Amino acid sequence: MSWALIADSSCNLRGYTPSAPDTIYRFAPLKVNVGGHEYVDDEALDVAELNRRVAAEESATSSACPSVGEWADRFRSADNVIAITISANLSGSYEAAIMARDLVLEEDGSRNIFIVNSRAAGKLELLIVALDRYLTEHPDATFNEVTAYICNVEQSSTVLFLLSSYENLAKAGRMPKVAGMLANKLNIRMLGTASSEGTIKVLGPARSQK
Repeated sequence: MSWALIADSSCNLRGYTPSAPDTIYRFAPLKVNVGGHEYVDDEALDVAELNRRVAAEESATSSACPSVGEWADRFRSADNVIAITISANLSGSYEAAIMARDLVLEEDGSRNIFIVNSRAAGKLELLIVALDRYLTEHPDATFNEVTAYICNVEQSSTVLFLLSSYENLAKAGRMPKVAGMLANKLNIRMLGTASSEGTIKVLGPARSQK
């Protein structure tokens, strides 16, 4: 039986080749809109150019999740599919993946497709690599055993991040522009995490050691 590990492109893995036998990795691209120009988050994306455009654009950027068709195309890649998405509270990626799963299962009910809501942005790499390691070490694992394992890993993992720039938050209206300017000017860095509901929670200021 073949396996496919699928993620949306909030997972930073590019060109990843799983170690597990009969296993592939693919990702479905998100899109970022900056000043009316759409950037597709795939292998051809010029990240430096995107960052320059975001910094120069006065209005807030927006994003779009992978389409149902893009997810469905990837779900047809193997007999057993595990897909992991950015938090359902941050994007429509999870819902699009659910619809794609139902579509593909209507075509072929013999497939196994499981969707994981990571409830975060930033731990998809950890989950993909953990899945690959588990399948490598347990080549005879059943689909239910694999899904139970990854659900346990997702539930017990936490992402911490350090916020050093507030420009995008201010542009999006998520914090007052004056506060954002002062925080940037004073080089204030905040430590945060993703809550169990998939929302971002600020824990407090981070202190640097000199």
